[in-house]
Amino acid sequence: MNEDDATTLRTGDPAPPPAPATPPSPGLYTLVSGLAYGVLAVLGFVFGLVGAFCQDWSVASLPLPAIGLCVLLFGLVFGAGFGMGGKLGAVVPAATWMIVTFVMSSKQAEGDLVVPGSTAGYVYIIGGMVAALLAIAVVPSRRSPGEWLTGQWLTGGGGDTRG
Repeated sequence: MNEDDATTLRTGDPAPPPAPATPPSPGLYTLVSGLAYGVLAVLGFVFGLVGAFCQDWSVASLPLPAIGLCVLLFGLVFGAGFGMGGKLGAVVPAATWMIVTFVMSSKQAEGDLVVPGSTAGYVYIIGGMVAALLAIAVVPSRRSPGEWLTGQWLTGGGGDTRG
């Protein structure tokens, strides 16, 4: 016998139902979504920086690392967009990756060039742009942005219900 059964036996009235959970405040929702987009921007920045230095490796004169980085970039952009529930989540890491890659491929005043005009460099830049654009294009946008962070999809409350 649990406490609700004991209350029913003593008073004859069933115990009142528990109070519904309060939804998160709009300010908290905005803060968490903003932080998530900031983390995605940092992730795109780091991927662009690391990829710029790793893309020029070669395996038997084939730019396999550059191809692998393009595949990873597709996964990063698609996963970010799917996780955030919209195309903006995919655009943020793709845009920061593109900015970092263009800066690293431009010649500095000292003559330094991180992403050279070689086959691996072109595969990394052009293939990465194609991979990022394809990932953005295939991301479904069925949920409101950041819904997975606030747990609204678990309770079914709030948010945009585009179908």
